Amino acid sequence: MENIWKVIEAVQQRFLLNTYILFGCLMWAVSTDPHCPNPDAPTSSWFVMSGNFEDIISVPCSVPYAYPFCKRDVIVDHRWILPDNLLNYEITTYSSVEGWSENWEEMTLVINRSAIPRGVQFSGIYECFALAPDPLNASIYSRYYLTFGIDVFAEERLLLHGSAAMR
Repeated sequence: MENIWKVIEAVQQRFLLNTYILFGCLMWAVSTDPHCPNPDAPTSSWFVMSGNFEDIISVPCSVPYAYPFCKRDVIVDHRWILPDNLLNYEITTYSSVEGWSENWEEMTLVINRSAIPRGVQFSGIYECFALAPDPLNASIYSRYYLTFGIDVFAEERLLLHGSAAMR
């Protein structure tokens, strides 16, 4: 009878040890996930009212819940597309327009209102796009977009949401 209790105790210890190992492996796997919390999360549109800023408006190209904008190290290249009234000009790290520049370290579009020539409209739809590998297949690269509306009014929401045909 005494041997049976020793066997039961040994089985219990082995079970607990295996449970701890499994729990540790699961915790390690979750903590080393290379993706954002939800790689399939839709990117949101953001509205910025310029009246809230004096001279410089900084628009960050990062969102904590949208891949790849939450992991800077996976982005291969990124650019800013200016609104239609500015001829959809692209701003990169190495190019700028009078009043518009880009801060590479923070992936931020900097709009210096005092440097913009008089009479030039800066309101409109700004897009940041990033080139990054697909989270499910690293051999495929895709463009991901974040859209910002600066001084865009409620009736222009179709420009921010919907398909390309609706835009």
